[in-house]
Amino acid sequence: MGLRPSECALFEDTGAGVQAGKAAGCKVVGIRSPDILQQAVRVIAGLYELI
Repeated sequence: MGLRPSECALFEDTGAGVQAGKAAGCKVVGIRSPDILQQAVRVIAGLYELI
């Protein structure tokens, strides 16, 4: 797609996924577990919150 990592957002539900996304330079939105996904830029209950 030709996008830089900083132009991308990842949606993750694991701590390891959040860490990997941040290490890649992406913005990461956590899904479901705020206590586990503290490093995410935002945590939502589910993708339905984006509609």
